[in-house]
Amino acid sequence: MRRFLDQRIKTWKLTVKLSGALVALIILHGCANLEEVRDFSNQSAALAAAPQAVDYWVGWGERSKRFDAILNRLPPKNGIKAEGPVGPNSTLTKPQIEAVKSLHALLAAYMTKLGALADDDLVDVSKQVDGLVTNLDALPLATDEKKKANAAYGSILKLVKLPLNGYRHYKLKELIVENDGSVQQLTNILATSLGSISKFISAEKYSVLSWYDETTRQYPIPANFTSAYQWEKDKRSVVEIYDNKAEAIAAYDVALRKVGEMHHKMAMELSSFNTDSFKRLVGELKVAKNEISKTREEYKAAFKN
Repeated sequence: MRRFLDQRIKTWKLTVKLSGALVALIILHGCANLEEVRDFSNQSAALAAAPQAVDYWVGWGERSKRFDAILNRLPPKNGIKAEGPVGPNSTLTKPQIEAVKSLHALLAAYMTKLGALADDDLVDVSKQVDGLVTNLDALPLATDEKKKANAAYGSILKLVKLPLNGYRHYKLKELIVENDGSVQQLTNILATSLGSISKFISAEKYSVLSWYDETTRQYPIPANFTSAYQWEKDKRSVVEIYDNKAEAIAAYDVALRKVGEMHHKMAMELSSFNTDSFKRLVGELKVAKNEISKTREEYKAAFKN
């Protein structure tokens, strides 16, 4: 009888310990639902990995060919063929451009790392062991015993998953806190380079529109509706292209700074297991993710031409 009571007491103590651990880990699990962290990181990585504006900076030679069709419609003046606009000089050398691109690539790689670490599939073992539920149902036990077995499986599965999720949360927090200062520097440098690109685009727009005005004076448009309409249409389309790029650059700048801002918030909030603050962070990450995704699509569209 004594041995039986001792065994029951040991079993009870073990159950209490397991229950306490399970409760603690479930609380931690509430903090470790990192789906929005993953999605925000992936969208941020995609944004950083799209340096079309940097390519634009050194692509005037190719872009200037778009005016060939217009030049071909203009008759020679005093035997001299009309010339196209002269684009502004790039303020960066090719090695400097490559250096800026490498910063884009570095930020993209880092955010990709965060996204991978926050991905549910990284530690979701339920997909690997779901078949065990069916196997448990086939056990040669009474119905009540099967229910107990399935309940035990569910508890054990949580105990298997939650420590991994807790470890994932810890490593993610560690990575974010450790690199927050560097991310702030990266996003600020890239945002500053965007300011230089924006000035370059404005200078190019001014150069091209000045060319339109000067060409109009030197090569009067034939006095017919078709020619005049085509000329104005060409000019309006160019203005629209530059304006779209300027807006896209401004939005990209804001989005990059948002990446830095939200990364800093993650560094602050993930340092605590405060469920309420983490829930607020998740909401902010969701909004930021959607804004970044929209900006990235508009940015890509603006720099297609």
